[in-house]
Amino acid sequence: MPVRNPFDALLSQDGGVIALRRYPDHRRALHRLVERGQLATVLPGVFAPPEAVDRLDVRLRALACWDDDLVLTRWAAARLTFWPDLPVPMITAALPRKRTAPPGFELVQETIPRPLIRSVDGIRVTAPELTALDLALTDHGAAIERVLRTRLLTVDSLDDALAQTARRRNNELRRRWLDRSRRRPWSTAERTLHELLRGARIDGWVGNATIRAGEVRYVVDLVFREARVVIEVDGYEFHRSEEQFHRDRRKWTDLAAAGWTVLHFTWPQLTEDPDWVLRSIRRILTRHRRSA
Repeated sequence: MPVRNPFDALLSQDGGVIALRRYPDHRRALHRLVERGQLATVLPGVFAPPEAVDRLDVRLRALACWDDDLVLTRWAAARLTFWPDLPVPMITAALPRKRTAPPGFELVQETIPRPLIRSVDGIRVTAPELTALDLALTDHGAAIERVLRTRLLTVDSLDDALAQTARRRNNELRRRWLDRSRRRPWSTAERTLHELLRGARIDGWVGNATIRAGEVRYVVDLVFREARVVIEVDGYEFHRSEEQFHRDRRKWTDLAAAGWTVLHFTWPQLTEDPDWVLRSIRRILTRHRRSA
């Protein structure tokens, strides 16, 4: 029969970890449990059951218990707030004072504005708007796309977060990725199409807009309303199921019946033959202008 850990109640109470600084009177007892193998060190002064020390949730909780002023950022913050299956290659955090990061963690000396801090089960994390902006430095805007696509945030709320942290390093790059999202690209392929159109100075369009086809309303990837031209980007990420396949075909048929011209472009076409994509769009728009 396994030996019962006398600190099980504290482990349960503190989310699976015990921080020595919170229980200084138990210092000797905790170190004895470590010596016996009933507890293991996750971080200096923070302990957990040996079988749990490598679990991500335990490591996140341990870092939060290690310093009450700490705020988890980037991948960990996204995973705890709006992206539950996001891989966490490194646990990062911000701290208002300088402190050496424990092995396996990354700390940045930075004061996060209070309005941009959230608490998730007692763990302080950056708010989704700041998290998405921070991830843009490495994910090319994927997190920004996600929070906009799910309507968790608006471009205005992201703008506000950037304004509240105006003096941070790399804000120019954050701003660049945010500006690329103003017309609401919901995928990397859509963002690429938007950039092609902007680079070619083709205007008069909006991304991810709702349009009417008879009595039905549809959200389309991109629309030129005046020309009644719809562009759909046939990627792989959001169109995998058979059910989605049939829904898309019904949508496109309804749109065509309502007088919309529907163009389709694939990711390889956008990246390998962008000139053909732009020529095709220009030809269709020119034809519609002549017939108007």
